[in-house]
Amino acid sequence: RDGNLNDSQAVSDPSSAWRAFSCMVPFTASDNTPFLMLYGGTTSDETNPLKVADKGSNSLQVFNTKSNKWYAPSTANAPKTGPVLPGCGAAAGNVWVYDPQYGAPNKASTSVSLLDSVHWSWSMPTQQGQLPVTRFGAAFAYVPSKQAFYMHGGIPLDDTTNTADSSASAANNLDILSPNDLKWGYASNGPARMYHTLCYMKSTESIVLFGGADGNIDSYNDVKVLSAATNTWQYSPKIDGNAPAERLLHSAVCTDDTMYVFGGVHSIKDDPSDSTVWMLKASNDSGFVWSKAPISGSSQGSGPTARAGHSAAIHDGSMYIYGGVGPSGQDGTMYKLDLAKWQWSRIDIAGSSDAQKDNKNKTAVLIAAIISSVLGVVVVGITATVIYRVVRRRNGG
Repeated sequence: RDGNLNDSQAVSDPSSAWRAFSCMVPFTASDNTPFLMLYGGTTSDETNPLKVADKGSNSLQVFNTKSNKWYAPSTANAPKTGPVLPGCGAAAGNVWVYDPQYGAPNKASTSVSLLDSVHWSWSMPTQQGQLPVTRFGAAFAYVPSKQAFYMHGGIPLDDTTNTADSSASAANNLDILSPNDLKWGYASNGPARMYHTLCYMKSTESIVLFGGADGNIDSYNDVKVLSAATNTWQYSPKIDGNAPAERLLHSAVCTDDTMYVFGGVHSIKDDPSDSTVWMLKASNDSGFVWSKAPISGSSQGSGPTARAGHSAAIHDGSMYIYGGVGPSGQDGTMYKLDLAKWQWSRIDIAGSSDAQKDNKNKTAVLIAAIISSVLGVVVVGITATVIYRVVRRRNGG
């Protein structure tokens, strides 16, 4: 199979690319092309992921961050069904996906699928160790220094119906997968949570847990910290600054020392209302500080509206936001936040960014000005010629 992408695989219909409750992960192809992979999720407007747990998509969407184009590569051996709220990562030369509904009726029989991005081919390898309990709405994080994929919490699913009671208590299990040998292990259980996030910070060698619910409380806005070195939890880390409101189904992605939180809802029954980018930065005194990202008002208008169940990723100094559900409906725009300039830009389905459109508009204005100027010169020349001839006639010349 030829793994190269071409224009025939480019996505032109916005409705075919939009997703909610999917995962997005950056990876680099064999030719060093940078991509974001979007997989799983649903094309439904439903805001409660449990109600669409059996409607996952198995189509693969790939976004080229250089050309700003979406592609839908044809893949071999694709899973028959797609996961909702999956975990995904890039490691050991592959992109891999964890299906939280594995073993449930009409779902995958294995929990991990690997995507060979050279040939766009899927495989379902044999795993070792004690596989995680099937559960939905768990949080995921990859720790490069440990070469380990962490999965925490979620709602235990009924393995005969692929459903869970909407008021079910959340799990507190912490499972760890080594992508190199596909061996599962486990560590000290954390707080019971679902629809929360995990995010790895290199500077503190820790995994930060934020938000989520537990079945009794609609949502939290607290922070728990797991040491990636010892796999032990810190339940009351030192936190300064004003924290964002309680939320679940939000996104959280990390640079070396900062977590960026966006979107989410207070409860499954609520609509998203927060479009602020929140930052949790590791401080020098072994604590953390909350603040709002310093995005200017003019740039804020180019950013995403409030949403939940969207996908987020950090790549090359920028945060990307895509999809999700909210008052704006099925928004098929990719949003990019430059974390150095604090500027949002929009990239539509055809691959045109705000900057490119602005340049095109400026070019069009320039061309129009040139044409107007030329026509003005022509008109002036014609007018002068006519006047000259009239004067000559009157003077008998």
